[in-house]
Amino acid sequence: MKKICIGIDGSLYRFHPRFNMVIQRHLKILAPVLLNYELRISADGSGIGAAICAITANDARKALRKGKIQKSPFYQQHNNIS
Repeated sequence: MKKICIGIDGSLYRFHPRFNMVIQRHLKILAPVLLNYELRISADGSGIGAAICAITANDARKALRKGKIQKSPFYQQHNNIS
């Protein structure tokens, strides 16, 4: 199983004593159970994160159009899409 590295930046994540625990709890709810991930502090989270989000969204859109992936049940439930 591949390990996914998630970069996080910001004072809230860096300095809040329990924020990492909150993030971990919500990732377990949103992410598949078998997902192997690691959270790391990123030096330039805003710029790099925006670029990664844009590339990922574009790749997902292309894969969705080609039928390689499907919209998740979570997405369908919260957007009233079948």
